[in-house]
This record gives sequence, C-alpha cells and structure tokens, in this order.
Amino acid sequence: MADQQMSDDAAEILQQPQRHPFKILLSNEVSTCVRFSPIQQESTLMCTSNLTGSLKLFRMTNENIQNGFISNDKLELVHEFKDHLFPINDINFSTYSSSLQNPYLASCSDDTLINMYDLTKQALVRCFIGHQSYVTKIKFNNVTNVLLSCGTDNKLIMWDIRSNKAIFKILGHPEPITSIDMSFDNTMISSSSYDGFVRLWDMFKGTCLKTMVAESGSDSPIGLCKMTPNSKYLLFANLNSKIGLYNYKNDIVKQYIGHSNEQYCLDGLFVKNKQNDKMVLLYGGEDSRLSGWDLNSQDVIISANLDVENKGMLVNSVDYDVNNELVAASGNFKGVYIDQLHNLIKQ
Repeated sequence: MADQQMSDDAAEILQQPQRHPFKILLSNEVSTCVRFSPIQQESTLMCTSNLTGSLKLFRMTNENIQNGFISNDKLELVHEFKDHLFPINDINFSTYSSSLQNPYLASCSDDTLINMYDLTKQALVRCFIGHQSYVTKIKFNNVTNVLLSCGTDNKLIMWDIRSNKAIFKILGHPEPITSIDMSFDNTMISSSSYDGFVRLWDMFKGTCLKTMVAESGSDSPIGLCKMTPNSKYLLFANLNSKIGLYNYKNDIVKQYIGHSNEQYCLDGLFVKNKQNDKMVLLYGGEDSRLSGWDLNSQDVIISANLDVENKGMLVNSVDYDVNNELVAASGNFKGVYIDQLHNLIKQ
C-alpha cells in the first residue's frame, strides 16, 4: 500500500509542469524593453519601458542579488520618466567614457521622438526630432558622442548629442529598418531591413560600403543584424527561424537553429560565460522560450521556457548584466523574468 502511494506521488510530480528558472519582477505591467547599464559600479541600474510611454529606472545593489534572484522589495525605483506619448520600442545606456561626466540613457518610441536623459540629474536633456514614423532602434557609439537611430520611415540618422543636430540622414532601405549596430572602432554601421538585405555604411561619410544577403535569400526579412564584439563577423537573424554568422565576403560561417522566430523582430546578444570563457548567443523567441547557443560549436545550451502553460508568449527583449551575470527578458506578458546565466545553461 505504501509502495502504491509512493508510486502515485511520483506520477503526480512528473505530471506537474516544470518550473521555469526565472524570478518574476514587476509583474503588474507589460515591459516593452529591458536594459542594464554597462557601467560597472557597486549597484546595477536596470531600465524598463512600457506601453504608455514611461521609462522606469531601477537600482539593485549587488549584495541583494543572491543566486540570480532579487525580490521586488529590494528593487529600488530611482526615477520614472514620462516624456513619450506612445509605446517605447528601444532603450540604450551610454557606455563609460573618460570624456563623459554623466551617464546617459536614450529611448525611442512610436511617437517618432528620441529622448536622452542625464542619469545623474535625472532629467531630459535632449529630444531628437527628425524621423517621420516609428523609431525602432537606437544606439550610442562607445565613446558616447553620437547616437544612431533607425525607423519605419526607412531612414538611418546619426545624431551629434552635443549639438542636438543630425550629422547625416540616409534613406537606407526601401522597406522599414529593423536593427542597427556599430563596429567597436566606430568606423562602420550595419543595418537590416524587411527587404531581406543587410547594408554596411561608412560611419564618417554615410556612404554604403556593401550590401549583403542571408543564405536563404532576400525573400525572408532580416529582423536583426549584429556585429560580433570584435566586429569580424555579422550575425543575421532571419524571420524564418534561422540565424547565421557571416564573414564580410557574405559567406555563412555558422548557423543556429532550434528557436521560433517568423513574425517579430527579436533581441539577440553576445555574452561571455565566465565559467568557461566561451561566447554565448542569447536570443528571444515566439514560443515562450529564451534560447542560447555556444557561439563556436553551435550547440543549443539554453532553452528556457518562461511559461510552460502559455506556449505563445513572445520574448522580444533580452539583455545581460555583466556585473552580476544576470539575464533579463520581457515581452507581451506582464513582468520581467530574471536569472543568472549559469542557472540557465544545460548541465
């Protein structure tokens, strides 16, 4: 009888849905984007955006982060910025620069505006106006003297953050631009589009250097193009659930599959696993999953289901905090999911 009871208990445990490894923060609203500040300090800054056009800046002290978990009561709301009129699409923190007195935060929105905030003063210091439609992505260069933006008006704009003026405006693609990136030496820009092409641009002249296409051809839109940290390779994420790593001759070097991505432009990023010094590719998904691959071997090492009961949940925003090795993810669901990288990697 006891053996039968133990068997029934074991069967019941196996039937229970597997618990996702993430800690849920800010579960009262949908976060359209989540970003960590790259500047290393005693506390970690995290910013989230929402559908009403608000930005929320949080501080979490490193000592309060234990095993990748932090409780909501340990998450300090530093400031809320309410300067956008419509949903925010992207957030970008400035990186550390010896010439930069105060760190900046930039945001872009469906209202066509790009706002830049001084985080020390907690004030709006710049509003860049020039896009004629939704602004989808923004990025500071690594010395924080220019800001790059793109949008559904098919334009790339480079802004001088000191003068608040456009350095150049480029009609970059015949269809909406989905992502932008800059090389580590600040000489080259990459852009991807629904037209299925990636273009490389001279950062000083604003001229097109090369047009590239994924292995699957231009029929499949490219939702993300990202340069590797050393800028030697380019990552193309097609809306056909295929990601490829390409050299500048347009040869595919690696391919990453196993995720779901056919409709939406999702976040992806390169992170270093500090436990073995190997590079990891993190990417969102349209099936409630956050995926990760060993960049070199192409093996799937992360397949984290954020919600075992909701298979259609969209994970479109992903970021990584180097200070505490934290991975954060948000999407079309309430809350921000957060955990440490090593907890997500398959053992």
